[in-house]
Amino acid sequence: MPMTFYIWSSFYGIPEALDRFAWYDGSGIPLFIADGVERWSGGLPEGSQIDRYIPLVEGRLQRSSPLVMTASYGVSAGQVSLTVDIATDARIRTTDNQIDFFVCQEGLGGQSNMVVAMLAAEPFTLTDAGQAVTVQRQFTMDSAWTKEALRLVVCVQDQASQEVLQAALAVQDIPSATLPDPLIAAVLHPAWPNPFNPGTTIGFSLPRAGQASLEVFAVSGRRISTLVCAPLEAGEHRVAWRGEDEAGLPLASGTYFYRLRFADQPPQTGKLVLLK
Repeated sequence: MPMTFYIWSSFYGIPEALDRFAWYDGSGIPLFIADGVERWSGGLPEGSQIDRYIPLVEGRLQRSSPLVMTASYGVSAGQVSLTVDIATDARIRTTDNQIDFFVCQEGLGGQSNMVVAMLAAEPFTLTDAGQAVTVQRQFTMDSAWTKEALRLVVCVQDQASQEVLQAALAVQDIPSATLPDPLIAAVLHPAWPNPFNPGTTIGFSLPRAGQASLEVFAVSGRRISTLVCAPLEAGEHRVAWRGEDEAGLPLASGTYFYRLRFADQPPQTGKLVLLK
């Protein structure tokens, strides 16, 4: 996931954001930066520079990353709990890396993911392929923020070159009170192991017999594989997946999604991380 910074001083009036601007030694406002290394300064009074920004992001999308990152968060009684899972897919060549945490409010000042605070950074010390770490943070919601607009962005950045090695937008955990009742609705279980290599197992339960489908998708939304598409009996079911597409070809490391459909019930989705 590319990490982009769009710094406009009239809305980035908090010390953390001004520090970020100084870190990048901005020479103009607005300042657009993709992954810390591709940038474009200026725009006013010339007008929109979106045609300059898009190629920078598209170029970064084509670059591989040595890291696989996922993040999730929950909010309860004004307290935010953030969990970040990071795995190394290749050897890390840089040695001065750190994890940055950005707290954002969607739509503030008419902008997407406007930074309102930064949590204290911490060193990222993994170096060899096949390693993994889980990082957890907790903080209190500011009274000026809204839970609906909360966005949390996490990235690993090389402090020497300023390059962002990988980034993730945290997804909100589903409160237990909203989970389906297994007595009346199908329930999709977390895959295990996850992250996985070479295979994982996806479980689900059905309250009655009926038509069910279990599919795997890429982050782009493209269907990768159909694991189940058949009438099934009520009860527990488990399906193995070895990280292959419909043709049986192995897939690249990365994040994938699996989706369960049953009868006329809303679909349920889970996330998988394939690590090679």
